[in-house]
Amino acid sequence: MIIRTEKLSKRYKNIWALKDVSLSIGDGITLFVGPNGAGKTTFIHLIVGILKPTYGQITYCGDGDFREYIRFIGNSFMYPDDLTVYSYLKYIASILSLSVTEVDKVIEYLQLQSVTHQLISTLSTGFKMRTIIAQALMGKPKLVIADEPFTGLDPIIKSQLRDIIYNAHIQYGINFFISSHQIAELEPIATNVIFINKGKIVSHSLRDENKKSITLFVEKPKAFLEHIKKYGIQGYIHNNYVIIYTNSLKNLFKAAYSYPDNIYSIQMSAIEEAFRDEIS
Repeated sequence: MIIRTEKLSKRYKNIWALKDVSLSIGDGITLFVGPNGAGKTTFIHLIVGILKPTYGQITYCGDGDFREYIRFIGNSFMYPDDLTVYSYLKYIASILSLSVTEVDKVIEYLQLQSVTHQLISTLSTGFKMRTIIAQALMGKPKLVIADEPFTGLDPIIKSQLRDIIYNAHIQYGINFFISSHQIAELEPIATNVIFINKGKIVSHSLRDENKKSITLFVEKPKAFLEHIKKYGIQGYIHNNYVIIYTNSLKNLFKAAYSYPDNIYSIQMSAIEEAFRDEIS
């Protein structure tokens, strides 16, 4: 266990963005899933120290300042316009009291050699993302916390980022806690899945290899959510789509067959993986 929260809560005036969240974040690649506005960013900003909780406790299970073994990647990347990739990484290394050798290691690992002396502001989206990951991986931290890192990326860059995260975990034992509003982005490599909605944890479990992420476009999505509960299936709504995570396709198809209104499309996360294989 690296971080533990107990009844962590955050209120903005009369609105609870987060309410009584108790979690343990440890080994593996943890996917923190929920629709927009579910409380994902609030929770992350609390555990990395950007926000202060209304009440609740955060425990960091390590020696010294937690920033020495936990790194954070926000959903927006700010950098000085006049710094090259190498200058930026060297600056970050100095803040973390790391040697220049660590800079050279992440440049090689993230394959940044061709843009080392290029201004970050002139990089392609893919190389900017590699630079973001590079500064987070320096010194091999215990945990990297990332808030919606896949937002705005095309499928090829998403695929590359997935591979980087997976290899960093397997090769160096770096753990990841990654928020997203869609499971398919990281389902193939996730070891843990946590669902949050309306500021509360809905479920927390080890990833089941037999479970599939399924996206449905249906008529009256709220009514569909109520309908599938009769079959022991739960989900949530994102951008008018119903997102389901289940190992019972038989029950899902029974629910779909008996649903009185229209179901326009059903898409499994495996489709995205097939597309990745095609383009690679």
